Amino acid sequence: MVRRSIRHAGRDVSRLRDQRDTGFTVTELMVVVLVIGILVLIAVASYVPATQRAAAVACAHNRATLERALDAHAAGTTGTLPATTTIDVLRPYVSNPDESTRCPSDGSPYTLDVAARTVSCPNHP
Repeated sequence: MVRRSIRHAGRDVSRLRDQRDTGFTVTELMVVVLVIGILVLIAVASYVPATQRAAAVACAHNRATLERALDAHAAGTTGTLPATTTIDVLRPYVSNPDESTRCPSDGSPYTLDVAARTVSCPNHP
């Protein structure tokens, strides 16, 4: 045991310090766990919208790539557009067709609008 002298209100107050007094209390540990939980909640809450925005930006990039591929297809076939509405006809004109022909949000395929020369996505109109 260690004897400590503490000054309180101008008086010496002696206190015996035991080995049992050196740990944290359950309340202190619960407060630390609560603070860490709140920080994790804040981090996760800001992460989810960021991934959704990233998927929307990737989808817009994929659609722009496929629209350029549609123009390349029309230029390579003397101006004729494909008669189908599926993206499969554009696969030879895209460098990474497995990732570029599907929406990054859920993997749904894009739809080709030949008359308007646009590519549409069911998730990001």
